[in-house]
Amino acid sequence: MKDPKAPRQPLMDPLGQMCSDGKDTAEYLWQVPKDAAARQKILDLLTQIGTESAKQGRREMPKLVEE
Repeated sequence: MKDPKAPRQPLMDPLGQMCSDGKDTAEYLWQVPKDAAARQKILDLLTQIGTESAKQGRREMPKLVEE
C-alpha cells in the first residue's frame, strides 16, 4: 500500500512548462551568451508567461516579466 503522504510531483500546467523552458534556455545562455536565437526565445517566453499569467489572474508574474 502506498503512503498517502508521500510527496508527488505537481502536474505541469502550460504556464509552468513555459517557466521551465525559460529556465533551461537561460542556463544555456550562461554557456553561450551571444546566441541571438536563445535570447529571442527567452523574450518570446517572457511575453507568453506574462500573457498566460494575466489570464489566470496572477498579478505577480506579469510584474516580474516586465522587470
